[in-house]
Amino acid sequence: MSHALSELSENVGIVVSPSLAENRLSHIEFVQLSDKRILVVLVTTSNSINNKIIRLEDNLTQEELERSADVFSIELLDMQHHHRVLFGDELLTPLQIPMQLHRAQLEYELREKLILLRQRLLEAGDNDRALWQLLLGSVSAFATLFRHALLALGDAAPHSKREAIQILATRIPFEPSAFLQLLDIRDHKADRTQLDAKDVFTRYLAAVQHVTAAVDRMLDNDK
Repeated sequence: MSHALSELSENVGIVVSPSLAENRLSHIEFVQLSDKRILVVLVTTSNSINNKIIRLEDNLTQEELERSADVFSIELLDMQHHHRVLFGDELLTPLQIPMQLHRAQLEYELREKLILLRQRLLEAGDNDRALWQLLLGSVSAFATLFRHALLALGDAAPHSKREAIQILATRIPFEPSAFLQLLDIRDHKADRTQLDAKDVFTRYLAAVQHVTAAVDRMLDNDK
């Protein structure tokens, strides 16, 4: 997103490191330091603070944000809900993001990651260690997309990944146990040695397939 937005708006982009991407943004702060220099402060729900001074070639306008809404609807929705402006005009809050385009991007992201998940499964084979790496490495991304599936259904999505998955499982429905177990493992509340990697993966894949099919049906209803 950072590179593409930079190309579209001819402005500098912000690259979020993997460690920060695993956390959910609490808010974004922009502080103007001088002409075309801005301090960007990213604060996550785990109270991690990252900041960087960026130099803009030009000001980011409302029109440029509007043009990017159809391509980056998922990212812009998250930014819209988790940001704070300390200087300048408020651009994100009044931004209208078409939900049909949001559903289209959501369906694309789910299908792309589902294909990658199946490819990585073939590469992992019977290697349980590789399966666990695949499961734990992908659960955060899918949990974020599941939260956006709730938004696509017209629901208010909670901040908690666990709560979002549980609510979505009642709306679609699907079996959420694999996702909940993986979140427990990531939070050090469960021991993966007590679980069978292949069984967890089977339930995990089935959940992703159910949600992807449900989002696909939403798009069919939009036509």
